[in-house]
Amino acid sequence: AKQESKMEITIKKISAEWSGVEFQFDPHKGNPEVQLMKLPDDKVEMLEEHQVQVQNMFASRFLSTFESEVVFWQKTLANVSEVSALIAEVQRSWAFLENLFIHSDEVKKELPDDSDKFVGIDQDVKDILKQGESMNLAKDFCNQGNIFQKLEKAQSQLGMCEKALNEFMDGKRRAFPRFYFMSSADLLDVLSNGNSPAKVVPQFPKFFIAIEDYTLEFPDGETARPHATGMNACVGKEYVPFPEALPLLGKVEVYLDKCIEWFRMALRHFAKTDLGRYFESGCLEDGDKRGLFIASGQAAQCALLVQLITWVVLVESGFKDVEGGNENGVHDAWQKQHELLLRLIVLTMTTLDKPTRQKVMCAITLDAHNRDVQQRLHKEKVVSKDAFQWQSMLKCYWLEDIDDASMQICDAKLPYGYEYLGNGPRLVVTPLTDRIYVTATQALNLCMGCAPAGPAGTGKTESTKDLANAVAKACYVINAAPEMDYLTLGNIYKGLSASGSWGCFDEFNRLVPEVLSVCTVQFKAVCDAIRAGLKRFMLQGDEINLDPQVGCYITMNPGYLGRSELPEGLKALFRPITVMVPDFQLIIENMFMGEGFTESKALGLKFATLYALNKDLLSASKKYDWGMRAIKSVLVVAGSFKRADPTLSEQAVLMRSLRDTNVAKIEGDDLKIFMGLLADLFPGIDVPRARDYDMESILIKVMEEDYGYTHDPDGYLLLKITQLIELLGIRHCVFLMGNPGSFKSALWKILKNAKTRRGEKTTVVDFSPKAITTNELYGFVNMQTREWKDGIISKVMRDLGQIPDSHPKWIMLDGDLDANWIESMNSVMDDNRLLTLPSNERIPLKAHMKMIFEIRDLNYATPATATRAGIVCMSDVEGVQWRSYVTSWIKKQEHPDNVKEQLQNYFTKYAGDALHWFLKNTKILVPMVDINQISACCSLLEALITPDKYEVLEYWFIFCFTSACGFCLTEVDGVDYRKSFSDWWKGEMKTIKYPSKGTIFDYFVKDSKFEEWASAVDEIEYSSETPMGEVTVPTSETAAMTYIKKSLIRKNHSIMLIGLAGCGKTQSCLGLLRSLPPDEFTFYAMNMSYYTDSSLLQAMMENPLEKKAGKLFAPPGKLQLIYFIDDLNMPALDKYNTQSAIELMKEKQDYSHWWDRGKITVKDIGNTQYMCCMNPTAGSFIVNPRLQRHFWTCAVPFPGQGALQTIYSTFMKGHFDRLSFKATVQESVSGVIKAALSLHSNVVGSFRKTASNFHYEFNIRHMSGVFAGLLAAKPTEFADAEKLVLLWIHESERVYGDRLVCVADLKKYRSLAGELSKKMFGKFNFQKYFQDKNPEPLVF
Repeated sequence: AKQESKMEITIKKISAEWSGVEFQFDPHKGNPEVQLMKLPDDKVEMLEEHQVQVQNMFASRFLSTFESEVVFWQKTLANVSEVSALIAEVQRSWAFLENLFIHSDEVKKELPDDSDKFVGIDQDVKDILKQGESMNLAKDFCNQGNIFQKLEKAQSQLGMCEKALNEFMDGKRRAFPRFYFMSSADLLDVLSNGNSPAKVVPQFPKFFIAIEDYTLEFPDGETARPHATGMNACVGKEYVPFPEALPLLGKVEVYLDKCIEWFRMALRHFAKTDLGRYFESGCLEDGDKRGLFIASGQAAQCALLVQLITWVVLVESGFKDVEGGNENGVHDAWQKQHELLLRLIVLTMTTLDKPTRQKVMCAITLDAHNRDVQQRLHKEKVVSKDAFQWQSMLKCYWLEDIDDASMQICDAKLPYGYEYLGNGPRLVVTPLTDRIYVTATQALNLCMGCAPAGPAGTGKTESTKDLANAVAKACYVINAAPEMDYLTLGNIYKGLSASGSWGCFDEFNRLVPEVLSVCTVQFKAVCDAIRAGLKRFMLQGDEINLDPQVGCYITMNPGYLGRSELPEGLKALFRPITVMVPDFQLIIENMFMGEGFTESKALGLKFATLYALNKDLLSASKKYDWGMRAIKSVLVVAGSFKRADPTLSEQAVLMRSLRDTNVAKIEGDDLKIFMGLLADLFPGIDVPRARDYDMESILIKVMEEDYGYTHDPDGYLLLKITQLIELLGIRHCVFLMGNPGSFKSALWKILKNAKTRRGEKTTVVDFSPKAITTNELYGFVNMQTREWKDGIISKVMRDLGQIPDSHPKWIMLDGDLDANWIESMNSVMDDNRLLTLPSNERIPLKAHMKMIFEIRDLNYATPATATRAGIVCMSDVEGVQWRSYVTSWIKKQEHPDNVKEQLQNYFTKYAGDALHWFLKNTKILVPMVDINQISACCSLLEALITPDKYEVLEYWFIFCFTSACGFCLTEVDGVDYRKSFSDWWKGEMKTIKYPSKGTIFDYFVKDSKFEEWASAVDEIEYSSETPMGEVTVPTSETAAMTYIKKSLIRKNHSIMLIGLAGCGKTQSCLGLLRSLPPDEFTFYAMNMSYYTDSSLLQAMMENPLEKKAGKLFAPPGKLQLIYFIDDLNMPALDKYNTQSAIELMKEKQDYSHWWDRGKITVKDIGNTQYMCCMNPTAGSFIVNPRLQRHFWTCAVPFPGQGALQTIYSTFMKGHFDRLSFKATVQESVSGVIKAALSLHSNVVGSFRKTASNFHYEFNIRHMSGVFAGLLAAKPTEFADAEKLVLLWIHESERVYGDRLVCVADLKKYRSLAGELSKKMFGKFNFQKYFQDKNPEPLVF
């Protein structure tokens, strides 16, 4: 009957709950009249729970009474579950397709049958949704007879429409292959706007490498199709007019094809006219005219092409002169080239606008290479154009018979591609680059791919891109990531083959081996088709057009973290090139020329020498990079310094830029070495830092007014902010690195507000990349549906890029680096500035957008990452941070000035020495930083200092300071550091004397003297109806801890207890949390385990919260919620030594928000704080120091004998004295407690933990088990003392004896127990229970 009534209650409960469950309705964004329906999230959980309950009833033997009801609910709930899941699917497909089939004329025109069909489906879906809205109740709607069939039919029809749409998109991609380089969503956007070219043109950067948009005119009126009259570059700044306008008529793929044809035609036209103009205006002889010719060219690439053609003419005329008898022909041509180059360098010293300067710099870069080649020809006495030294150069001829340019290198001939390249920088070509060009072009000539491999920052990708620029091919850089699958790659190959573009797959060996093996087959099909000279070929089931100019490059860093080995079959399709150390000195020299320096040779030598010495003499830290990327950033700064202050000598300019760009990341002894080297290389030159005093004053104002921070006397924070400003000027990615609490966050927050005050409104979006999975960070393709699901960074970058203004936008990634997520950023972090996603979408990081990474260290970053970012290192060795924190905190307090002054003096008097002592003389179980202890001290002072304590302020200060700093100490490796600290304090700090008895932690301040905590312990009444586990008995040891915890909770300061298993951490926390006033505080207890990850933790932490206004979530009412998290260090470490659950906690602690992973929106979390416990000898031992630093940490030792006596006396007396036990029994209780404590310490001493008996770990939990057994005694059954003692012997054997693994151990235990019982309870005869032969069994 009991079971049946339970079942009846459950059925009634289910029935009651489902009678009121309604669907949630949201208006559809395309048509607000249509209401989309879904089951609320909390009801979905309830549904699963109820289904389990109903299922369990079927297993019960009492089913027969309620069979019909149970069967009814089983069917009902199954229907609700299936229908609600199906309706979500149908709505998703319908909303997506409706936008195209109903609202897009292009799709209607292309797919008329499917559009007509869709009108019917559309009506059906709307009817179902209307019906749902009118019925409202989930149970009724889902249990109509035919609803499931209706939805299934709608779903299958929508599936057919979706298939038709995908085929339509594939057809469009085949017609215009560059569509393969777009994501499906972007492609649909283009297709649905196909009839209005004005909406398609802004999408050009997504499939054209360098075109921002076309300039449109409407000669036939606004309603008619426009004509394109010219194009704007998105690489550099340039406008190229078209010789004749292009009417954008026909389907989208038709006029886009025309767009390509048109810009190629325009570039060919300008190349031809420029070539004629070059010879007509006498540029061959006159360097100044030549400079003006380059500066005034319509298209930068045409001017550079003409420069190359005319250089080849110049060199070959030198060879002809030699043939004609002039021995100095080659030498004269070289000198002429040298003269032309010098005139260009003179030109850069004049005032030029940025686009013109870019053109001239490119011309200088190429001229310098040309001059060096001629010098080599002269030196090696080359006098014929058939010599290999000349043949192996990349040359260009204008062939009159075809009236076009042709690129030639060795026996490879490539037509000039006329892809528009914009007005960007060109690479410095060194002899190494020339060799790469020969190998790469030969690979293409042999119908193969090319595979440059080598360390980070040696120019693999850049050389590939520069070769593409030299022959004017579109080169798409794709950042390979483990998330890419073979279909994504197949689409890229289709796009490359059909459009004749080049693809450069960066970090190719990050792909997973399975994908690489399919890739072999795909690329082999392309190579075979080129060899066979086919016009069309099959690739992955599609017949594709083939343009034989297609090229494929893969760049790799062999042997870095997270890389795989390439399959042999794939290696055979690529010609390998090893790209090793570039010729730094030559590159630096050429770049100096481009920036307009005259002493470029001497400066190049000094620069290259300094970096070579840095590499050898400075410590081998991962944050140092003395390679190409670092060199380039210094040169950019040097150029801007030179133009800003022409009075400075060039040596001084270089010295200043070398110092200012590097000093941010060099610290300690390395800085002395670096400054010494600089002084040796640039003797007697010492230029002060460039300072922007206006900005500095704004920064100080922001610091003090917006944040209440203190501007420290040495200006450390100001210096670091200035370094950050300088780095953001030259790098678009910056790492902020340093110990926890070293003001990394303060840097960018202050700078952001200062910029906003200056009128540059700065937007910052922050998140932790480690608190989510890589898929949630970048987005992923669902393998079943091939549907793209956005990630946080893809959405954030796209949204920020679409904001029309150019105010600064910062993406702030605060979390540890690992080789997985950061490597997928490589193409964003280098000069490509592109995020390439597995959906083939390419999101640009615009010029005003920056990425700032706040990180702990570079331990798991490969050089490929470290070289791509600028680094600002924060150091907290000097103690600037805690001193500034104290000053700021004192400023904010509302005490009289004299009290504030006293507090400042006490910090000066005590804190510095004590923190130094900690550093030198202690071992702490968890990572501690100074600011951690100081912030806890400030919170305690804030909580405890009230006006009545001003008289005895120093007493209170000492109490707060020693409690905040000293409680984290405990015994480590046999040394009791808490006692050492106490002895040191008593010996050193003698202004206020502690009593000599015990340690300084045994006392608190009462009136104007120290009192022992023992005098402040409250006794509690215990009644044994309450389980022991729910009662916390205060002792003198816990009194201090509880008092401090209560004070800190009032000030929202996080608390962490550390200690070994069973020392009472959880118990004391729960005791405190239960005693807090319920009208102010509530708590939510959670346990972490090995499998707790961030999504599980986030779900648990969101449980007790409710939605307030907007995006704010908080506990009910005005309550302050304390998350009590036990076993904080239990979650598994990933291979990069991080725990995603801990990262999520850090994100919430630092930013008071986290991200909703489904909707990709921020959820602000209000009124919450943490209290945690962990065992520092288990799990991951410690947690991320960046989270740890927020906690006041207290080491909990095992309670001493006195404390245990107090605790168990309370429990035993509460049972035996309260109930009607006989006096003899009550008198024996204290003896039993003593005996139990002695036995426990004997067992701990005798049975040690070993590798085979790792569970021999006896702690207070086991002792509590013994007492819990004793508390089960009833007065009726225990009439004499002997029986109670026997009960103790029995309980002890069950708790301790049953854990022992062998007979010898059990024997040893029994002898211990026997001796103790004989010693303590000699008047009873227990020998018969312990004798060797036939002992009497202990039975209860």
